[in-house]
Amino acid sequence: MEEKVSFEEALMKLDSLINHLESGEGNLAEMIGCYEECMKLVNLCNDRLDAYEKKITMLNETWQA
Repeated sequence: MEEKVSFEEALMKLDSLINHLESGEGNLAEMIGCYEECMKLVNLCNDRLDAYEKKITMLNETWQA
């Protein structure tokens, strides 16, 4: 997954892929590839959220000091 993808872009792509998976259209190999890409996007989003949370915590500590 490309690091230049924003959190919002990753969420939109994830939503699109989930809709595709839920449609049931496509062969098994395509669905597995789609699922794999979904998991990469989930990990990317989780990493970004963790980073944002750390930054917010740091900013809060700075303002409270």
